[in-house]
Amino acid sequence: MICVSLWVLWTERNKSSSGIVARKGRGRVVVSRATIYENVNSAFAAEAHACLEAVRMG
Repeated sequence: MICVSLWVLWTERNKSSSGIVARKGRGRVVVSRATIYENVNSAFAAEAHACLEAVRMG
């Protein structure tokens, strides 16, 4: 079983950042990623970017 944690921060300056951590077994980190985005118009768009990154990581 793999547990995926996702967090997103968005600012009114149209910037956002996201972090993804996938853990396996006893909490061992399998993969992690942090990304910064620019020109993101809403918190919803920021969340969509982060979810897309999680899917791309496989």
